[in-house]
Amino acid sequence: AQHAMRAAPGPRRLRITTAPASGDRVRIAIADTGPGIPAELRDKVFEPFFTTKPAGEGTGLGLSLCRNIVAEHGGTMTVESEPGQGTTFVIELPIPTSIRQAAAAAPPRSAAVGPSKRLLVVDDEPDLASVLKEILTRAGHHVDVAHDGEAALVLLARTAY
Repeated sequence: AQHAMRAAPGPRRLRITTAPASGDRVRIAIADTGPGIPAELRDKVFEPFFTTKPAGEGTGLGLSLCRNIVAEHGGTMTVESEPGQGTTFVIELPIPTSIRQAAAAAPPRSAAVGPSKRLLVVDDEPDLASVLKEILTRAGHHVDVAHDGEAALVLLARTAY
């Protein structure tokens, strides 16, 4: 998604959602606002060594490996895309029996996890730091982000975490 979105004009978004799927499965969808995949290429994106990138910019193994790993876990990986509308990769995985049983036996979770905390996220990848900040903020925490050690030290010197 990151590579595809580089060429997309305007605001770029990567959205990851999870939801129950049919039966005892979970659905993970990774959607981007990139240029989309033309219909004639959609069936090829999971083939080993298939790439639309220029020589030297990728091996064409990424999606093939991902699909094989998902299959090894009893799941499926599909692609939904329209040119100009972005692309969504959908992964469906079985929920292991042990996890289903543990979830059924666990007491209901409260929406409040505990008191709000002030947190510092340090990551040199801005996209990952942004996702972590969003998740932690939605959980009710106050989050600051630093993209390197020097910036983290400055924040640590002036804020109690």
